[in-house]
Amino acid sequence: GMYGHVTGVQFAVWSEESGQDDLKWIGGSQLSNGKWKANINIRDYKSYGTYNVHVYITLASGSQRGILTDTFEIQKPTGQIHIE
Repeated sequence: GMYGHVTGVQFAVWSEESGQDDLKWIGGSQLSNGKWKANINIRDYKSYGTYNVHVYITLASGSQRGILTDTFEIQKPTGQIHIE
C-alpha cells in the first residue's frame, strides 16, 4: 500500500456520550486477504447512540499513523414488539 509494510492496526473506539471516558484500544487482526478487522464488544461500553472509531496503523519502522476516522450507531433496544 501507499504506507509501505503495515505491521499492526489499532482501533480507538469510544461513545460520543460523555466524551472519551470509555475509550478502548482494540487490536486488529489481519485476514488472509490482507484486510484488517477488529471485533468490538458493545457490552464493554455503557451507552447507546453514536460511537467514534479512529484507525491507526503501525509501520515497519515502528511509527504510528492515524489513517481513518468513522462513526457508527448503536440503537437502544426498545423491548417492545409492534405488530402491524
